[in-house]
Amino acid sequence: MEVKGKQGKREARTAIILMMVLVGAVLVGVATNGFGILGARSGPVSAGTVSTLADSGSIATGVGIFTEATIGLMVGILFIGAFSLQIARNYFLRTLDKFTLRLGADIWWLAYIMIRDGLAFGALLLGFELFFVGTYGDYPIAVPFMPLAIVLTAAVLVLKLVRDPDEEEKTNRLVSTLLAAATFFYVFGILMVTESIAGYGKAGYLVTSSGAITTATGGSDIWTIIYNAFSSTVNTQLAIVTFYVCFTALSAFAGYAFIYVTKPDLLPFRKAPETKKAVAPSTRDQAVAPATDKVN
Repeated sequence: MEVKGKQGKREARTAIILMMVLVGAVLVGVATNGFGILGARSGPVSAGTVSTLADSGSIATGVGIFTEATIGLMVGILFIGAFSLQIARNYFLRTLDKFTLRLGADIWWLAYIMIRDGLAFGALLLGFELFFVGTYGDYPIAVPFMPLAIVLTAAVLVLKLVRDPDEEEKTNRLVSTLLAAATFFYVFGILMVTESIAGYGKAGYLVTSSGAITTATGGSDIWTIIYNAFSSTVNTQLAIVTFYVCFTALSAFAGYAFIYVTKPDLLPFRKAPETKKAVAPSTRDQAVAPATDKVN
C-alpha cells in the first residue's frame, strides 16, 4: 500500500508539472495576441515577381532576413548529416573490428557518437529559430513540417537520454525512424515552401491582394498549391496552431528531461542510469586473460 501511495504521488506531481508547462504555452500564445504580427505582409517588389518577405529597405531588416534564411538552410544540412550517420551505424561497427588497438577503436567509436549526436543537437539548437514569433511573419516557414521536425529531434535526444540506443536494437530502430521523419519533414519544407520556385520571385508567379501566390494567368500549379497551403506567411491560422502544438510538445520534452536528470524519483517510468565509462561495443565484452605465474 505504501508503494502504491508513493507511486500515486509521483504520477500526481508529474501531471501537475506537465499541466504547468501547458498553461505556460497558452499564456505565451495569449501574450502574443494570436500572432497579430503575422497579419503584416508586404507585396511584390516589382511587377511579375514575388516577395513573401518583409520590406528590405533598412539594413537591419535585410540582415535579419539573411540570418533567418542562413540558419534555416544550415539546420537542413545538419539534419541530413545526422541522419546519414545514424543509418551508417553498421559501417562504423564493421570498421571498429578492424582496429588492432583498443585505443584506436575507442577513439573511432567516440568520434562517431560525438559527431552524430552533435549534429542532431545542433539542429535542435538552431531550430529554435522556428519558435520565434517574428520569424513566422518575416520568413516563409513550412508549417507544420519544419517545426514538427524540431519536435521530433527533441524526442530523439530525450530518448537517447533515458535509454541506450547503441545497446538496445529496438530503441535504435525507433531513433532511426524518428530522425528519418524529422529529416524528411524539414527537407520537404525547405524544398517545397521556403526555397520553392513560387516563393522567390521566379517569372510566371504573382501575389494576389490576399497574399496568396498564383501563376501569371491567375491559375495554380503544384508549387502554388503547396506554398499557399503550408507557408507561414500565407496560411497564418495553420502557423498559429502549429506554434501552440509544437511549442507545448517541446516544453513537455524539456521539462521531462530536466526532471529526469535532477529529480528522477518524481517520474513514474524509470530512474536515471548510473554513469559508466564509455567503451566501444566491440571491445566492451572482450574477456581479459588472467595473469598466471609460470611455475618451473
